[in-house]
Amino acid sequence: MIRLNMAALMKRARSMGDENVDAIAGRTGISRSTIYRLAGGSEPSLPILCKFRAVYGGRVDSLIKEDRTGQDAAVPKQRTPRPRSRRST
Repeated sequence: MIRLNMAALMKRARSMGDENVDAIAGRTGISRSTIYRLAGGSEPSLPILCKFRAVYGGRVDSLIKEDRTGQDAAVPKQRTPRPRSRRST
C-alpha cells in the first residue's frame, strides 16, 4: 500500500509559504479533511497526488512512500484442509 509522504509535502508547501493544512487546502483545493485522512495513513489517489504536484512541483513519486508494515496482515493465511476421518458403519 502507498502512503502520502507528508514530510515531503510539508517541505514543498513551506517553501511556498504554506505553513499548515489550512494553507495547503486553500492553495490546492483539496479539503482539510482529505489532507488529514492522508496524513493519517489513507492511500492517496492519483488525482490528489497530481493536484499536489501541480501546485508544489516536483515528481509525484517523491510524494509517496510504500508502507510494508501491514502487508502480512492483509494477506489471509491459506487453510489446510483437515483429513477426513473414516467412520466405520
